[in-house]
Amino acid sequence: MDAQLCNAGDTACVAWSFRPLLWILVSVAFFALTIERLGLVLSIFGLVMLSTLGHPRPRLVSAILLGLFMAAFSVAVFVLALGLPMLVW
Repeated sequence: MDAQLCNAGDTACVAWSFRPLLWILVSVAFFALTIERLGLVLSIFGLVMLSTLGHPRPRLVSAILLGLFMAAFSVAVFVLALGLPMLVW
């Protein structure tokens, strides 16, 4: 499903798709619903994997590497550096 954004006097239109918006919303909802049950690592990893589905051609290896990096970075920042008491696994 695509839409177009045009200004009244502008001749150039920008076409955009609802697919990325939908998958970003789904991934954020997944994170919000699972952060307390699954822990930070699995919730972040799931968020990244779901959000990559918004791309027309998602790359599995890149998504997995990004998910692992973001999960490790989140643990380093929120648990180790800031000392927030949260479930990691």
